[in-house]
Amino acid sequence: MKTNLFTKQSFTAIASVLMAAILGVTSLAMVPTPALAASVAQPATPAAQTGNRGDATLERLLERENSWLLTQQANLEKAAAVAEKGQTLIDKAKAKGIDVTDLQNALDAFNRQINQANQDHKNAAGVLAAHQGFDGNGKVTDRTAAVQTLKDARNSLLDAHLQLVQAVSSLRIAIRTWRSTHKNPTK
Repeated sequence: MKTNLFTKQSFTAIASVLMAAILGVTSLAMVPTPALAASVAQPATPAAQTGNRGDATLERLLERENSWLLTQQANLEKAAAVAEKGQTLIDKAKAKGIDVTDLQNALDAFNRQINQANQDHKNAAGVLAAHQGFDGNGKVTDRTAAVQTLKDARNSLLDAHLQLVQAVSSLRIAIRTWRSTHKNPTK
């Protein structure tokens, strides 16, 4: 009877902790995307790319992408913490004799996606660190190179973001499915 009590109460707590951490990562991961998606789109007119106004726009976009990079780094660190906590909880449940195969598979998939997100994030960090077309202070020195830097960085940041969101979403679904499957321990 004690095993049933552990299964219901402990795994409700485990799943709740994982879900709270996952929700936190997801909500923070999606903050910068809408602003950047609209702002990096092609300019409406070639006139917007000429003179100081065009340079100022590119410089602001570089600042935004660097800000996105920092925010995303924090979210990737949170995802790594979720994976560590999840593995600890799975190991404890496994030691109690509870079948956690589905959860372990979901966590392994989560880790693979987070690794891919980290690679894409590192690519973006490299592009932004090289800041071709910008000087050390973020001022435009070559407009064409600056635009390419922004596009390349944005694509890598977006790829990392999408991997992160997909990983969190998949893990959340796996936890829900596992919980619904294991609600009745006599099955």
